[in-house]
Amino acid sequence: MHLALAPLPEFIKQERDNVMDKYSIDLTKKAFNGFSVKLCTITALVLIQGVEVLLLLLSIIGPLCAWKIHLWLKENSSSPQTKRLHQKMLAMLVALVGACRCISN
Repeated sequence: MHLALAPLPEFIKQERDNVMDKYSIDLTKKAFNGFSVKLCTITALVLIQGVEVLLLLLSIIGPLCAWKIHLWLKENSSSPQTKRLHQKMLAMLVALVGACRCISN
């Protein structure tokens, strides 16, 4: 799998005709993201898949943690300063989950 933000000439040669036939888009004149398994090593493929799984897990675990923190804040009577710090922690966790989802999409 090859992420082509600035694609190599080999990638363009390999995929140009295919994309032109299916979508009528000339890859040499457009900016695009492309994946190609043919131009990638097994190591890179494993690393990319590992990162995708990690991002998926973080996007699932994050909301669960945020929900638990929210319930804990609702039930416990801590000092106002502690609650404020926990609310900041909750906001940071929600922001982290949003960033993970943006990266994984």
